[in-house]
Amino acid sequence: MEPWAQPHSNILTELKSLDGIILSRESREEKFLSTINQTFPDYTQIFVDASKKEFNTIAVFIPKLVIHEIHHPFQILDIFSLEAFAILLALNLIDKHNLNNSVIFSDSKSVLTLLKHPNHALLGKNPRPILINEIRDKIQPSTMICWIPGHCKITKHIITDNLTKTISNKQINTSFLSRT
Repeated sequence: MEPWAQPHSNILTELKSLDGIILSRESREEKFLSTINQTFPDYTQIFVDASKKEFNTIAVFIPKLVIHEIHHPFQILDIFSLEAFAILLALNLIDKHNLNNSVIFSDSKSVLTLLKHPNHALLGKNPRPILINEIRDKIQPSTMICWIPGHCKITKHIITDNLTKTISNKQINTSFLSRT
């Protein structure tokens, strides 16, 4: 990535209510839902998460379409890479289902920070620069990616987190998702 690359405007690393208050893990679900629905009206909401607890798992949940994808990558990956692959899988589902005006919610602030700010100090610690570039290139103008606090009180995110604990026989070789 060019060292002079601009921040990606479709990525939000904090969620603010319309009155400018930054939401945190302590915020109530009603405040999250109100802010999400006001900030992203008419957007298809997509929740992603990853886990390394029992298995390497990535999950994507699209409530509006009742779609959930659970995958266990063949490779042993760090949590950063799993979270990044979850976002890439969501972007692939957006393409597959022709979902215009979509918003992906992720609790991985480190991944979103590198996606938004290619010159961030974390760049030197980025274990997957090619994957980050691939995700940045795949984000369409009608797609937003937004950070939400992990283990917060958003029911749809809790469902996605629970999906990462589900045993699935869907195994993937992550090389088909990315060249990394």
